[in-house]
Amino acid sequence: MPATPAHLVWKERILLAIGAAFFVAVALRFGPMAISYALIPPERGYFRYYQSSDFEHREIYWNYWEGKGTTIAASDIRQGYFHETWELVPDHGHRHFAYDARNEFAGMLTFTRTEMVFQGTDGKQQHYPRELDLRVIWADRKIGPDAPRVRLLAASREEHHRLIAARMQARGLAVSPDQIAQRRPPVLNPAMAAPGPAQPVPLLAITEYGYHNDTGTVFAVYADGTVICGSLSPDAAAPYHQLKIPNAVQFVRDLLGTDYGRQPAKITLSDATDQPATTIWTPEKTLSIYGNWREPDSARWEDPKEWTEADKQFNEDMKRRWDSALAGIGPGLRKSDELRARQDSAWLPKQIEVEFSEYENAADKPIEWPAEWPGLYAETSVKREAYRYSVYVPSADFAKLNAFLANRGNRSAVMIDLNQMVPSVRFPFPAERAWLEQLPPW
Repeated sequence: MPATPAHLVWKERILLAIGAAFFVAVALRFGPMAISYALIPPERGYFRYYQSSDFEHREIYWNYWEGKGTTIAASDIRQGYFHETWELVPDHGHRHFAYDARNEFAGMLTFTRTEMVFQGTDGKQQHYPRELDLRVIWADRKIGPDAPRVRLLAASREEHHRLIAARMQARGLAVSPDQIAQRRPPVLNPAMAAPGPAQPVPLLAITEYGYHNDTGTVFAVYADGTVICGSLSPDAAAPYHQLKIPNAVQFVRDLLGTDYGRQPAKITLSDATDQPATTIWTPEKTLSIYGNWREPDSARWEDPKEWTEADKQFNEDMKRRWDSALAGIGPGLRKSDELRARQDSAWLPKQIEVEFSEYENAADKPIEWPAEWPGLYAETSVKREAYRYSVYVPSADFAKLNAFLANRGNRSAVMIDLNQMVPSVRFPFPAERAWLEQLPPW
């Protein structure tokens, strides 16, 4: 048998080396993932999600493991500080209830081999992909039940329990673990799961949000001809008024104009940060406007007499940009402002929403939440997220609510169910979830 030529032998060896190198590279790249997928059950894993915005991009990792007092911890690895910790109580299968540091219901977690699904108290689901690379998992030495950020959960919970117990003792109330445990709702609030009454059909909604100005919904039109307007005047007798129109569908068409459907989804009027944001919603389209649509950007922070030629050119350019961008939708927005400036019959929702947020470090003495109104744990109240709740007060008590809140100083809190919290008042619109769930993240 003739010998293989030397150059062919070297060619075969090179091809074998390339093949072996390729095999090793694939094994190193995907082998740990395959092992992780095969060996780590759905209840355990290493989860990751990315939180980003127009201005920044940061990684946040979710680490999960089993141990005594099953715990899940989230930590911002890039900045290296404790972010959030929950305790998990198994329900059945791969589903767990999540409780925060206050020992209160925070949501529900479901684990699969490829992701962790978190359903918060608002009912929305968030999906977090599982990290399958064992090298990434092994590289983080700070995970596990004894990690410092996990111990913070127990310390935070104990501190909160001591605080509540001290307040109970100050009121002459008996303190026991059972009473403190009552602060831990075991399931979703029934008020969230129960279907609400029939709602009118919304045709149009306009929301406004701005820097230091959480205005919310300011204008809404319904199919039955009801128009609800947020007052433009700070001295108005009521924050909202309503009027009736004969043909709501035609009214909305006239307000938005014939070119509304061809408008871009987002209009940018300013390159500056912290500008007001307006959203126009209809069942068919959501249009977002970033910047002040009532007047264009200008060099107005300087005396016009001192404007340079560059300032004048800037103003002219911004005015052209503003006019062009708002040529189609601007007249409708100005018409909505005209209706908001009117003084029609006052409107209030059936229930006024009082949002409470944590304010334990308030400097001044708190005022006591009246016992006649629902508390944080009433059946009609809703826990939105950690340390944030919604309590509903009858609109008939609006004047009484205003008088109560007027007694609170800027550095004072409201003591409600032994918690010091800061309140803010919101007026829920009928069927508002139709558009609030479509608002873009600003």
